[in-house]
Amino acid sequence: MKTGLTAALVVILFLGLSPFAEAQPELAAGAKIGANIGWFSGDGWDDLLEVTDGSSKSRGGITAAVLLEIGFSENFALQPELGVTSRRGGASIKFDPLGNPADGSITIKTTSIDISLLLKPRTAVGNGMIYALVGPHLFLLVGDSEVEWKVEGESGTDDFPRDNDFLFGVAVGAGYSHPVGPGSIVGDVVYTRAFNSVDDDADFFLNGIAIKVGYQFPF
Repeated sequence: MKTGLTAALVVILFLGLSPFAEAQPELAAGAKIGANIGWFSGDGWDDLLEVTDGSSKSRGGITAAVLLEIGFSENFALQPELGVTSRRGGASIKFDPLGNPADGSITIKTTSIDISLLLKPRTAVGNGMIYALVGPHLFLLVGDSEVEWKVEGESGTDDFPRDNDFLFGVAVGAGYSHPVGPGSIVGDVVYTRAFNSVDDDADFFLNGIAIKVGYQFPF
């Protein structure tokens, strides 16, 4: 399944670029910042929720990125991005893993360096442009991961062990750019999802919706 998804993304990228291989690209650079709404999914996460009689909750974090837009035509560009995201996900719980009453919540915190290579079809709308974004997304988890818990009026933080620091996934989104001064204000919403788990023994998949605004300029 993962191999098939990877191959499909490579084919999409190749087909997207092949008509413009001999075109002279137009370049623009920029930066974006915003919020990331994160959560976990997978069988391992579902098992944890079942044991604790919990429900999954999204958590907010900060995200920022720099971008390079490589325009091959008025309606198509390639957009590599390099960013950093404070990723959060959590749950409300009623029991601890041993079955003891423990009414409260947990929040898992980690930080990732994000690398995306995005196809960017676009079209003019008035003075601006609307665009879609789709392509492979790499998560490099850095620093310590932590689980913050609040139970029965008490709180604390423990280490959250992870087996994999390098995760491969996909990014899909859409946005709008509007010319202001020498460049353009940009804003987009992008969903990211990891295909491999942070844990080798249970499925814990990262998910996130990033809402970012920024500015880009030609050069």
